[in-house]
Amino acid sequence: MEAPLIHQFDEVVGLSSIQHDNNTSNNNIKSIIELRKYQLQLGYDTVPNFLSHYTKALPSKLNAANTHPTTQLVTILISDITSLNTVYEIWKHGDEQVCGMEAMNTSRIASRGAAEWRNGI
Repeated sequence: MEAPLIHQFDEVVGLSSIQHDNNTSNNNIKSIIELRKYQLQLGYDTVPNFLSHYTKALPSKLNAANTHPTTQLVTILISDITSLNTVYEIWKHGDEQVCGMEAMNTSRIASRGAAEWRNGI
């Protein structure tokens, strides 16, 4: 399920923003979707504690200098069944003109400079 914190950030668009356009040729799609998985230790407060730190640190990652303008955090998902204490991030990089791999690499390098993000997570 989508973590409720996604509604706290205008930059996080949610899963409903991803739409498939049947009129777009696959040859013109350069964007990529990146799935990042965080497997947390077991415990009753693990996910809420993680999300608290994540919420405080996320603005520095979203606003890191030199983040590629096409990079967008789509959503944060949490699992409370089967794979417990798992948090997923879904990112979109690139668009029709910009290669998603290039955008992802540029944004990853930029996020390494976000001190609050590194310290918070």
